[in-house]
Amino acid sequence: MFKLGLLSGVVVAALADATLANPEPPGPKASARAILQEAQEKLEHMLDRDPTLLDRLVTSAGYVVFPSVEGDAASELGVAFKDQQPVGYVELQQASGAPAARGKSYAELVILQGEPALERLQQGDLRFDEHTKPEVLRPGIGQDAESNQGVAVIVEPEGQPLVGQAFRYLSAD
Repeated sequence: MFKLGLLSGVVVAALADATLANPEPPGPKASARAILQEAQEKLEHMLDRDPTLLDRLVTSAGYVVFPSVEGDAASELGVAFKDQQPVGYVELQQASGAPAARGKSYAELVILQGEPALERLQQGDLRFDEHTKPEVLRPGIGQDAESNQGVAVIVEPEGQPLVGQAFRYLSAD
């Protein structure tokens, strides 16, 4: 397992020699077929929400889909794609001492803009820093998402947004 770096308090780790030809992905998660199906379904859903993502993915060196990340989970598995074909697994691990997402669930799409970013992922050298900001899935994000060091991150929160909040303005006068 190779640590790849921090992204909003999360460490991404590539799993060496993990390909979809293996009968089971590493770790205690679901079977390879189930993870692949979940990743493909989540990707289709994201593309339905924003068709501009397709152009971004087709021109990318590769991408990783994490169909469901639990904010308080120790690790989650996603599927790596190159040339729109699944090529392996990527494990997302909560960084030691990093703030958890407080039980919130989300899907995550990591887009590797060029070969250098893909190579860094495969070699275990991909590093995210405080400048890598995940962007929330919305129409047009495929065109608008900013990348840092050749990586763009798009997330989709699951469930309802925070509701029941009220705000009260306090004047400085």
